[in-house]
Amino acid sequence: TSMEWERTDGGVDDLVAVAKACDDAGFFYVGVCDHVAIPRTHADMMSTQWFDPVATLSYLAACTTRTRLLTNVYVAAYRHPLQTAKSFATLDTLSGGRVILGVGAGHVEAEFDMLGVSFAEQTGNPRLTAIGVDQSASSGQSGGNGEGKEVRFGPSSCGVFAAATTGTSTGAVNCAHDSLTPIGGLF
Repeated sequence: TSMEWERTDGGVDDLVAVAKACDDAGFFYVGVCDHVAIPRTHADMMSTQWFDPVATLSYLAACTTRTRLLTNVYVAAYRHPLQTAKSFATLDTLSGGRVILGVGAGHVEAEFDMLGVSFAEQTGNPRLTAIGVDQSASSGQSGGNGEGKEVRFGPSSCGVFAAATTGTSTGAVNCAHDSLTPIGGLF
């Protein structure tokens, strides 16, 4: 089940109070998560109130002055990459450069199904897995090895691939997204 604080139906005033307290206390960032629609099967465990991350951080940007604005995590596979780039570039400009875009692969398969996005694409290329290529994260490489469907980029170059790819997630994109989360690999 969800934590008690997740079931208390915190509202906009609560979000603003927390963000302002963090800003006043000198916290480095405030963060929000990304879920478009929680399936009924997950409602008790995850709650069902999830504000849109860009809209929420935009509102909090107007209420704060120093604290960075983090998505932890933003599921890029849910949206077209140009829409994501425009939204976060706008937010970053309006907030005075305070955005930290933490991107992740997502974990609720039924949510992907509801959005018509392939969850199976997240596991990397099955043909590479079949020949023994390790595409998983490890203690030395938080985002896997950067194997995609068409090209092997490796961890150092997969960020470029993520910026130029389509809305379909691949192993290389997931590598990049995992490596872009703040303190990648620690949570």
